[in-house]
Amino acid sequence: MSGPKRTRLEPDIAALLEADGVALRPGPRERIPTETLNSLRQAILAGVWIDADHRSRGSDTLSRNARLGPLAMLLGDGRQYLVAYSDWAKDVRLFALAGFEGIELTNESFERAEDFNLSAWLQQSFGVWQEDVYDVVWRFTPEAAQDARLYLFHPTQEMTDEPDGSLTVRFRAGGLNEMCWHLFRWGKQVDIVAPEALRERFRSMAMHVR
Repeated sequence: MSGPKRTRLEPDIAALLEADGVALRPGPRERIPTETLNSLRQAILAGVWIDADHRSRGSDTLSRNARLGPLAMLLGDGRQYLVAYSDWAKDVRLFALAGFEGIELTNESFERAEDFNLSAWLQQSFGVWQEDVYDVVWRFTPEAAQDARLYLFHPTQEMTDEPDGSLTVRFRAGGLNEMCWHLFRWGKQVDIVAPEALRERFRSMAMHVR
């Protein structure tokens, strides 16, 4: 299979392994009520609008009867989110799953806009957050190159083996904070070649970590 096809298939295989009970996802994560997950799953599969009471994680503001068109759930490590079209914002937004305090499925069909591509929308970010997109370039030391080759850092990534044994990784995405959180794991084994905004963010966050 071609590279792009494998990239799309890998997450599906991982989900099937978890559903079959032959794979586990260790590590801390938010505990989301089963009824929340079931309600959102039903709404996504049925393609209907929901009216939801949702509390913002940042301001603690409770929005009642928010009209949302659910598209997908992001169930990664740490915080987990619903990707949904907001009838109030007239755009696609992220909603923390832990913030839902009430969900009611409607009988009204919801259809995503024909020009909206969920996969392309998600690929704009390194992790979850949608921010300005940058041309990102990382260079891993020869000692770390072998391990780095095993990672899918981003669906658009391109890897280049350098003459000195190092590995250069290029991709386009936003989400500088999430990139920094990941880069901290590699320590001095990776150099941020571009963009300058990422280098500055990394230095700033590293000072606070200390």
